[in-house]
Amino acid sequence: ASLGFYDMALHFFGGALISLTILIFLKNRTVFHFIFAFTATITIGVFWESFEMLLDIFLTPNFTFPIPRNNLLDTISDIFFDGAGSIFMVIIYFIRNTFSRASKILS
Repeated sequence: ASLGFYDMALHFFGGALISLTILIFLKNRTVFHFIFAFTATITIGVFWESFEMLLDIFLTPNFTFPIPRNNLLDTISDIFFDGAGSIFMVIIYFIRNTFSRASKILS
């Protein structure tokens, strides 16, 4: 079930946190690593939404097929905000990493 703004904020910050965690564990931060953090976050989001959908199918009494439109829109919205949070964190981390490297070279 969608909780509106709260749901969007949780997925945004969840996507950002997953990307940050991945980037912290990667040693050499190349463009590939930033792309990897984004795609891994989206993949985790898709798996989570699939898990949620399976729970809905098997645990909701009288679940109907085809899947109701509002459920699909909620799922798409959740994955979008996972990705938006990931992109936000990847950009912030990339900028921070670039400037910290530049300041070390200049000093």
